[in-house]
This record gives sequence, structure tokens and C-alpha cells, in this order.
Amino acid sequence: MPATTKTYSLVLPQRYVCRYIQQQDSIFAKDSAYLKEYMNPANLEKKRQQRSGTIYTVKKGDTLGAIARKYRVTTAQLMRWNGIKNANKLRLGQKIRIEGR
Repeated sequence: MPATTKTYSLVLPQRYVCRYIQQQDSIFAKDSAYLKEYMNPANLEKKRQQRSGTIYTVKKGDTLGAIARKYRVTTAQLMRWNGIKNANKLRLGQKIRIEGR
């Protein structure tokens, strides 16, 4: 929950309420030490760069489907990882991130 500048209400499915109450102390104990790392924008950028993966450069004749098959992922995953809205609009030289490869 992003609570750095404003408070938010926590809404849980009914089946998780008891579990949340049982673990509430350990959740709040993580608040400052654990979350401090993620509240600093510099740390977030460092974490993003540490992600494992491969960068593929789009070549002439490439399609998103062919790239997906090559790396054994789905076209939908490639689109999600790279913020691609239209699978038919690849550009030469475009960098495509393939996560976990």
C-alpha cells in the first residue's frame, strides 16, 4: 500500500481478514525497516536494473509472435512487460525486454 504521503484504507476479502489479524504485528514490524528500501526512488531504480532478463532488438521482418516463440513466452507477456498496446506496431531497433531469461 502506498502510504508515504496519504493514508489508505485496507480492503481485504473476507476469507483473509482473520489471517491478517493474526499476522498484523509482524506486518507492522516490517513497516519502517523493510519498506524503507522501497520508498526511496533511487533504490527502486536500482531494483529495476537488477531484474533478470534479456533485451532483444527488433530486426526487419520480426513479429511479436516470432520473438515470443523464440524465447518460449507468450505474445501477451511480451506486450505486458514492454507496455505494448498493438502487437502489429513494432519498430526497427525497438528494444523488447524478455523477463526471466
